[in-house]
Amino acid sequence: MPRPLLIFCAVLLVGIASCTASAQSDPSMAEFDRLMEGLLEKYEIPGGSLAISRDGKLVYAKGFGFADVESKKRVDQDSLFRIASLSKPFTAVATLRLVQRNKLRLNDKVYEILDDFPVPVGRVKNPEIFDITISDLLRHNSGQAVYNASGIISSPMQPPVSREISQLFGTPHPPAFKYVSGYMQTQPLLNPPGENHKYSNYGYALLGEVIQKITDTPYEHHVREKILQPIGITKMELGKTRKSQRRPGEVTYYDLEDAALRRSVFDGEPPGPFPYAARHHEGWGAAGAWIASPTDIVKFVNHVDGRRKPAILAPRIIQKMVEDPKLPDGRPGFWYGMGWRIQKKKGGH
Repeated sequence: MPRPLLIFCAVLLVGIASCTASAQSDPSMAEFDRLMEGLLEKYEIPGGSLAISRDGKLVYAKGFGFADVESKKRVDQDSLFRIASLSKPFTAVATLRLVQRNKLRLNDKVYEILDDFPVPVGRVKNPEIFDITISDLLRHNSGQAVYNASGIISSPMQPPVSREISQLFGTPHPPAFKYVSGYMQTQPLLNPPGENHKYSNYGYALLGEVIQKITDTPYEHHVREKILQPIGITKMELGKTRKSQRRPGEVTYYDLEDAALRRSVFDGEPPGPFPYAARHHEGWGAAGAWIASPTDIVKFVNHVDGRRKPAILAPRIIQKMVEDPKLPDGRPGFWYGMGWRIQKKKGGH
């Protein structure tokens, strides 16, 4: 049996000439069948899923391989996958919708909204954090990011930093987010707020706390009620770490066949495979904890700017969302908008 990897979720938004049918058997789509089958075989992946949209219309949705190898349950177009940082556009759009409804402003200071997180004993808050705005979090410009000694992006919500946080606060691992934020508020910034782009998982998890505080509703409930359900997305939710907590319709995740078991993120629990032990899925929160199908993601994208009705965001907000911040470390024609990587093409974005 091929060694299984983490099952992946593939989403593609393309223009397809002369294709209007959404049937999986459409001959004009056969090339995508071959593409997916080839990828699964080449990289020894148990299963995957692909959805394609053209001009706001779903034209292709199909599952490939197994959602669970042991039971031989197959992936279908509604199978749910951990989507990691594809969660960030959902958080960004939820934040911008609050801006659109005058519940929040882009220049609001984050730590004036979130002012009640504890800090470790003997440490003080870095005064620079009080200049961080909602816009800085949306654009990854806050300076509150974590990179390891090799320059690889890390996250304070995950080991090893999260273990240090638990020790500082004397709390079981994994630490609650209030402790993660309290720790981060005492740390030096990588750059002054608003000056440079440094991708920050923590910053997007913090936006989830802002949404919760402004709406007085749990982040997940707010996004599902105000963003997802009105456009017909009903099965998306925040996933869980333990295999026993897998949601209905969610695929099984696999490590390499010969990979060693990993230390559990939960104190007192035995080692396990990486996807269910070493990665604290809930810890990603608004930055990366959603589970979804590719068709969910395609539907969301098509409703953001009104390719399909109802539109989630107004044109003036979309313009703000995609504009070039013109940072000194930026690349011509390519930048990070608010929740999206933007590339300038001759015909637009």
